[in-house]
Amino acid sequence: MADEQRAGGSAAYAMGQLRRAIDRVAAAKGLQDRARLEAKISRWRAVLDGMADGTLTVGSRTPVSGTPAWVTLEVAHGGFVSGRYLAEAPLDAAERAVLDGLGDDLPGSTERERVNLWYLTDAGQEQLRQAFASGAYQVEVPEDAALPVVAWLLDHGAYEVALDLVSELRPWMARLRFAPLPAPAGRPTAAVVHVQSAGQVAAVMRSREPRAQIAVMTEALRVWHPLFDRLVDLWCDTVDGDLPHLAADKAGAPGAATVAGGWPCARWPADWAERRSAWLSDYAVAARSHPLAGQHRSPKSNFARLRLALERCERDSSALTGRDVGWIRRAIANSVTRHGAPGSPARAALRSG
Repeated sequence: MADEQRAGGSAAYAMGQLRRAIDRVAAAKGLQDRARLEAKISRWRAVLDGMADGTLTVGSRTPVSGTPAWVTLEVAHGGFVSGRYLAEAPLDAAERAVLDGLGDDLPGSTERERVNLWYLTDAGQEQLRQAFASGAYQVEVPEDAALPVVAWLLDHGAYEVALDLVSELRPWMARLRFAPLPAPAGRPTAAVVHVQSAGQVAAVMRSREPRAQIAVMTEALRVWHPLFDRLVDLWCDTVDGDLPHLAADKAGAPGAATVAGGWPCARWPADWAERRSAWLSDYAVAARSHPLAGQHRSPKSNFARLRLALERCERDSSALTGRDVGWIRRAIANSVTRHGAPGSPARAALRSG
């Protein structure tokens, strides 16, 4: 049941992100903005296609079927992977120059594989050593450092470990880049040390203004998310039976999820009214003191719908209409499906991450 709820909720979220990106294309300002949105559409389509055909498993440590955990994946908003490997890139000019000088003797089914295999030759290993000695390289994804690690292991006599590493990499050499790209060598080395007093460092830190986006995110994480979790918990305590959750329709259509589970406002714990008053008081303080984040104020947000219902409902549901109770149930289902039930390991892991 939990896996089905997670899959249905994840698919609904991904479909919503795709629709949002498609809607925004029409209002795109300029070619660059349009290209960015079209790339986002492509990523979300890849997510949904992968979920539909079973090649992507949301929530798994190895979400792409047949792909080891160490392969770096493209990640869309919300932690969804598209299935694209970031190290699977076309040869750049420097790599093509290496390829052009190889002749026809080096094995390999693809250009990428031939370049990777060349870096395992004596000449290729020496080039990697020189690049690292001079600092004239750049590692864009972790895979770029794989073959230099092989060179280091061989130089330090760890031949068996080097062989194990090459064996792990070998099935992917036709697709992924395993050597760093060249770069200017003007960067400071690890031996360069900059010394300042504690007072100087503190003065610099105090003079820096926090980025507005970071400040909003920090406020949401520290203030509004905990308040929202308490709000959901309040309403969950009024549910009789299983907590409401989203369940896909029989056809499995991701956009057609329905609400299953019990109904809120069916029971009222003895301390509910006291906890309600405490929450409303804390919300009022937060609203005055933390004005940066605004998502919780959106009238259609789960937070706003549950808060407004809480303000109208003192000790029972007499002040609420059937429509109000239906919206409360839907908001609980949205939150439980997406983030886990209040107090659950899934929700705790999300908030601590």
